[in-house]
Amino acid sequence: MKEFLTILFILGAGQGIFIGIALLFKKPQIISNKFFSLFIILFSLYLILAIYELKTNQKISTFHVISFPVLFLFGPLFYFYVGTLTSAITKFRKIHLLHLLPIGIVFLYILPYFFASNIEKRLAISSLSVIDEIFELATVIHIILYYIFSFQLLRKFSKRIKNYFSTTEKLNLLWLRIIIIINITIDILAISVDFFHITNKEEFIIIKYLSEIGVVIFVYIAGYFVIQLPEIFSKTSIMGNKLLDSKNEINNNELNPSQPKYKKNRLSNNFLDEYLAIITEYVEKTKIFRNPELNMKQLSEDIDISIHNISQVINSRLNMNFFNFINSYRIKDAIELLVNKDEKRKTILEIAFEVGFNSKATFNSIFKKTTQLTPTEYRKENMS
Repeated sequence: MKEFLTILFILGAGQGIFIGIALLFKKPQIISNKFFSLFIILFSLYLILAIYELKTNQKISTFHVISFPVLFLFGPLFYFYVGTLTSAITKFRKIHLLHLLPIGIVFLYILPYFFASNIEKRLAISSLSVIDEIFELATVIHIILYYIFSFQLLRKFSKRIKNYFSTTEKLNLLWLRIIIIINITIDILAISVDFFHITNKEEFIIIKYLSEIGVVIFVYIAGYFVIQLPEIFSKTSIMGNKLLDSKNEINNNELNPSQPKYKKNRLSNNFLDEYLAIITEYVEKTKIFRNPELNMKQLSEDIDISIHNISQVINSRLNMNFFNFINSYRIKDAIELLVNKDEKRKTILEIAFEVGFNSKATFNSIFKKTTQLTPTEYRKENMS
């Protein structure tokens, strides 16, 4: 069993270090990639520590002492990755250094250990079991708190992208939520070993190995997402890269939700009504909503109205975001096709794709929310 786990952990650590280094030096140099690469490398180092423990049967060693402050890096690295990727963090300030405070405190606590004699070190290690449990509890709580903070950033981001995109499946960062769930599960397993009073040795070993196997699974899943989502790891931030170009600029207020909306350049009522008429006429005449990749940048370029002004018009005059605005047209178009006898041979999926949706699940969800019926039910009621 130990030989199998050793091989598994070596493979996991190797995979993680390879992915981490590849991302660290990937061009273009992107700050969010650096945070994620260091995050994965830390997990690989954790697996190397697990290998050392398997080989030496030592739960506490000098390597464990060194790892105490390093473990407090997991949470901030992941949080800053999510923050920079979603543009929630666009500029680093001195206050961000407070995230490193626990690392500094723990480092100062263990510093005397490195100046002690070998005998003193052995005595310290032999008495570290209780302190190790306290540190483990503190680090797990610390990491889980940062995962919760990161999850909140993702929730805000999911709402924010609907102001600029008509389709969000490729942008909602669901994979990061999956990673958070996996890592919280790993942390709960790790903490249960020492703090749920497991006295049975077999149970202790099983749960401990499960948490470490969970780390291997995370490393491979992270690697899978890096390969499957190259566009995520090739952009400074999702919203910035999708919406910024030389002709159409967004200021920091557009990207940073903490800034007041439309604080500057607020349009007069006359301009709001005029722009609304231009926007609705263009959308209805061209049926641009049938483009599943439609975003506000494209609409802005087509009608020569800034993204900021389009957003302000839709929000203030229609009390909608861009996502709901465009999808309301798609639903109206779908309803016409569903009740049109000349289109009765078309399947629900064909109609969904024709009107601009790129997923049947999204189409069904928005359609039911709008009409209180599924597309199939609506067609049956209105074609009979």
